[in-house]
Amino acid sequence: MKAIHSDESAASSLGVNPLKYKMYAFVVSSFFAGLTGALYAQYTLYVNPETTLGVVWTIDTLVIVILGGMGSMAGPIFGAFLFLGSTML
Repeated sequence: MKAIHSDESAASSLGVNPLKYKMYAFVVSSFFAGLTGALYAQYTLYVNPETTLGVVWTIDTLVIVILGGMGSMAGPIFGAFLFLGSTML
């Protein structure tokens, strides 16, 4: 994945199939997004497009990612702590 991220054509020339690994990443991320949505639906017992796809949720998510950084897995987690910490004050 790091080789594909750095230089897709170089990774391809070394025998790595970029399409295959991009599909793996898409399937894994879709699985976790679906699982999260299912758990949220069970938690609230009601799903409404206005509450789950609203502008506020989108902006909050972007702020969390921007605060923490997009380069690592720990960045958005740190951004979530920063964001939630500032909203609780």
